[in-house]
Amino acid sequence: MRSGSLQSSRTADFSFDPETAMVAMNIVARKATQICNGPVTDALIMSSTPMVTKALYARAARSYDDLEAGKTVGEIVRAMDEERQLLVERRGSDFLTKAKGKTIKVHFTKISKGARRSSKMAARWLAFDPAPDAEVTVGDETIHMEGIINTVIPEVAQGVGKERAPFLTALAPIASELLLAGNVIMNVTVPAVVAAAMGKMSASDAASEAQAAGLISAGIPGTKAKAEAAARVAIDTMGL
Repeated sequence: MRSGSLQSSRTADFSFDPETAMVAMNIVARKATQICNGPVTDALIMSSTPMVTKALYARAARSYDDLEAGKTVGEIVRAMDEERQLLVERRGSDFLTKAKGKTIKVHFTKISKGARRSSKMAARWLAFDPAPDAEVTVGDETIHMEGIINTVIPEVAQGVGKERAPFLTALAPIASELLLAGNVIMNVTVPAVVAAAMGKMSASDAASEAQAAGLISAGIPGTKAKAEAAARVAIDTMGL
């Protein structure tokens, strides 16, 4: 498969977040080259690098402009993550509408942590214990569900309010996409790197603030460490 065909396949209608898909593919391919390089990894890298470069540049330019305008790193990260959520919801809903042959719309009205557990891990990282509420449309019916993880799913599984099952089925793939978002953390890393490179914050402080604001993109542990390491490289580079 040619690199252009790879790019087209990853940005087609079935991709809920094409940009993230290409970045993820690039990350995996580059990691694979550490073990064994070859035509497959070359094709993956060549097909994804243009979009990855564009994505990183767009976030860096936006972060610079926003920081110059007085916005904080946290505000920038939150805005990027909100846009990421809306994109996944829109493209996911469009895909499901085409697949099901009827209108499907999913919008998470609340995304928070600690639905079932009170541990520090559950309270800190979205992917370990999400607590979402959502408005879901299937056909000509729209319902709002609160406490999806800790209330709605257990009730439906036990036969209570079974009419909600199709709505849970509709939101599941979109929820999964958002809960896996922590595999691509550029919404957190890039603003932190730019802030540190501009001398607005230390690498550690920028990374901490970015991670705290990135509810979706920082859904799994390790974000701060990666963002801080990248920010330190940026500071060193600016000092050359």
